[in-house]
Amino acid sequence: MWNPFDSKSDLAKLQRRLTKSPPSDKELIKQEVIANLRFAEQLGHAVPMGGRILDVGCGVGDSVAVLLDLGYDAYGIDVLEFWDADFDWYWEEREKPHGDYIKRLHAVPLSNYKFPFPDNHFNFAFSGQVFEHVFNYEEVFKEITRVLKPNALSIHRFPGPNQLVESHTSVPFPVLCKFKPWLAMWALAGKRSSRQGGFTWREALTTNIETMQYCQYPTKTRLMRRAADAQVRIDFLEAEEIKSRNFGRVGRIMRQIPAPMRGVAGRFLSVVAQRVMVLYGSQEHSLCG
Repeated sequence: MWNPFDSKSDLAKLQRRLTKSPPSDKELIKQEVIANLRFAEQLGHAVPMGGRILDVGCGVGDSVAVLLDLGYDAYGIDVLEFWDADFDWYWEEREKPHGDYIKRLHAVPLSNYKFPFPDNHFNFAFSGQVFEHVFNYEEVFKEITRVLKPNALSIHRFPGPNQLVESHTSVPFPVLCKFKPWLAMWALAGKRSSRQGGFTWREALTTNIETMQYCQYPTKTRLMRRAADAQVRIDFLEAEEIKSRNFGRVGRIMRQIPAPMRGVAGRFLSVVAQRVMVLYGSQEHSLCG
């Protein structure tokens, strides 16, 4: 993930205040990876077996390991070496990762965000819960586009301002979570995230205030403008993705809805769903253009 701070030590301050959470659900990670590949295929960009894939904001590299097992040529980047030197700052209770896939994970310098890959290198890229931490959209847009092959695309899922609950703090309405009185009210009311078990209201409030320094929820219009400044093309395809969702809570809801009504339900749910942003490589045209 990207952040507004200038050094690893600044980024680590928040991590050290947080309690550890249980390890990632490997089966859920696999479902999410497959969902990204299927959605890319639905958009007319099927990734060939053995195709080169980049996980932008890879954490400890679980998605990279899954993709390698599925037969793809996968790599990951992040701003900290969560898989190695910076593992102690990670937020999960787990053993330090090991295996050959670790060699495929790379840290991006905080000073310039230059990806360690040549131009036109990847068939596909993706990220999950990363873009809410990005504060330099134009740089990131340009780098992802640079490393994608012509006519390739990338899919990025991240929370938007209309979600009912802010995913990092578990406090309702992300657009209000920048206001300290709002966070204080919910901390006093006993609201805690999964990583705040046993926290007093003051500890929860302090952590949530710090957490929100790393998060932002820009409008789609703002993101479109930043993409235009970077001379790249993006689309937001939440409704299309929701209609095809076959896992998780939204997937269960959609399976209960008659097929003729799923389009309407998808558009309704897309208002409060996480964002699904598609960023195209060079020589690609927007689905909306």
